[in-house]
Amino acid sequence: MLSIVIARGLPTTNATFTSNGTVLSAHYDGKSHTLSHFLIGTDSLAATSHLAIEEPDTLPTYADMNRLFQQSTKLTQALENKRLSMATTSGELIQLIPKQRHISDLPGLFWLQIICGLAGMVVCLLAWIPAKNSIAILAFSGTGVGYFLASVSAAIYSTRELFIDGWLFQALSTINHIGTMTFATSLALFLWNYPVKNTSRRWNWLIVLTLPVGLSCDLLQLNESIALSFYALILVMLLLSLTGLYVQWRRTSHMPADRLALRWILLSVIFGTFVFAGAIILPIVFKFADPAPQGVILATFLMMYAGMMLAIVRYRLFDLELWSFSIWAWVLGGLAVLVMDMILASVLSFSDPAALTTALALVGWLYFPVRQLIWRYFFDRRSSGLEEWMAQSLPVMLTAHRIGDGDQAIQLALDSVFSPLASGLEKSAVTDASIKENGESLVVPLPDSQYVLRLHNAEQGRRLFSRKDLKIAKLVIDLNEILRESVVAKAAGAQQERQRIRQDLHDDLGAKLLTLLHRSDDQSRPIVKEAISDLRTILSKQVAAGIGLKDACHQWHDEAILRCAERGITLHWHCVEKDALLTPNEYGHLSRMLRESLTNAIKHARPSAITIRLSAEDALRIEVVNDGVDGARETTAGHGSESLRQRAAELAGECQQWQEEGRWHVLITVQLAGLVKP
Repeated sequence: MLSIVIARGLPTTNATFTSNGTVLSAHYDGKSHTLSHFLIGTDSLAATSHLAIEEPDTLPTYADMNRLFQQSTKLTQALENKRLSMATTSGELIQLIPKQRHISDLPGLFWLQIICGLAGMVVCLLAWIPAKNSIAILAFSGTGVGYFLASVSAAIYSTRELFIDGWLFQALSTINHIGTMTFATSLALFLWNYPVKNTSRRWNWLIVLTLPVGLSCDLLQLNESIALSFYALILVMLLLSLTGLYVQWRRTSHMPADRLALRWILLSVIFGTFVFAGAIILPIVFKFADPAPQGVILATFLMMYAGMMLAIVRYRLFDLELWSFSIWAWVLGGLAVLVMDMILASVLSFSDPAALTTALALVGWLYFPVRQLIWRYFFDRRSSGLEEWMAQSLPVMLTAHRIGDGDQAIQLALDSVFSPLASGLEKSAVTDASIKENGESLVVPLPDSQYVLRLHNAEQGRRLFSRKDLKIAKLVIDLNEILRESVVAKAAGAQQERQRIRQDLHDDLGAKLLTLLHRSDDQSRPIVKEAISDLRTILSKQVAAGIGLKDACHQWHDEAILRCAERGITLHWHCVEKDALLTPNEYGHLSRMLRESLTNAIKHARPSAITIRLSAEDALRIEVVNDGVDGARETTAGHGSESLRQRAAELAGECQQWQEEGRWHVLITVQLAGLVKP
């Protein structure tokens, strides 16, 4: 606002002045005139082209610059006293009349420099306010302040209409130099301390001391040449900044997140400073060409702050919290609307109501849609919709559950959705998904597990995780649970159908074959036995994935009935109603142990009856009792008894055998992992 007031207060005349670098021309009364000199009363002042020079420090020496300030004072005072005339090369003499300057008279270059300087400082302030205090953030904020001072001061004198008081001209030029030196020094200090802090405090202080030393040499004009006293030092500081970038690049070789953020900083700094150095500093220092117009070139520094703004949003530089970005959106959005309205108001030469209506229409129909497109391109294009992340995650989860690798389903799905730079399992008691390290990692707890999955740097490190990613991760977990339940339900349904078929075969076909066996003659009985054996084989193939205890009891009962019936032995069967899931290994050992117990009873005694009891409380107990025992019998006698003990031991159980009151007892006790507790 102060710059606008000062610029509006500068005097103007009924003529406009231009310079092509060699001669000074004036446009007056619809004609262009080449000037030879100005008349101040009876004194004469040569109308040289440097009177309209945009930047006074592009002159060769400080003496030339001081002379320009003095001449500007003479011209301005003469104009204000209405004692100034201009003489053309054709001999014509024209009286210059002072006029009041209005805001609409301020050129577009003035507004460009004001807006760029303000935008650069706002970016730095929005980063500095919520960030933790550190030398890096202070240095970055210093670049914004320096850029602002250099831009707003240059905006005033670089867009003057030839007339400005010398003392004001000199003061604004001094502020411009202070801002430029502050920017260069702060930039070097920032790049030497971010993202990895410089451990040498002496080196940091040496960088800081270049600011007062450089300003002293410039303001005290210790050297005659402006190029050597000012621009050469700026060039050295920019080279020092690039050296700091190189050092940071080496330091972050094993820090992928910092390296990606530094890449954005590198591009931003190079694009922001390369144009200024190449178009102004190098031509002035080495004198191989005329410098470019400084007002336009200063605006190119805004590219650096635009790149830094994108880096802050994408990689959360300076460890900014998520809430700070709401402030960013609010401030920058409002500032952009104001800037757009100011530009339209200055460009459109309508009446106030018409200009306001047109500005609002253009902002609503043109600016806002374009802004949303740009915002989505840079910030929201990474946010995939429901159909996109489901298309990425669903196939890999289905494949994982189909091959029985359900534990890897979530990790595979999240890897496909987010494409992290790295991911791994960690043991943790975390129960809810969360964002850690300011968005660098996403922690997702795995269901029914003591481990969590940690994803590092989304999209191969090109961005950080956001709150929308957190919601997607939770939806992936819910989707995986649905798939797991569907797979379990499908397997349970298939198992239930197999059991129904097995039960039908057992109850219908098995019972009829046993009846047929008892009624068959000696010639047909072997064929019936073979059919019963084939049926038993078919039913046993269904236990490859495990079998229920009740189903196993039915099979053992069938076999026991058949063997006892062959020898005319009465079978007393008492089976448990409680169920448990037997593994193929448990089923195989228990079947062979029961078969071995029957074989021993039939082989070593002449039983008239055999009793088999099965119970399942805290463990599975199988007791086989037979009569017909003649005299005492050693429990260790025979290979069969030893086999029983070995098989029981393999199931972490035991087998006891003893004789009591003419009966032989075999008790098998086994702990079952799948036993359903009461």
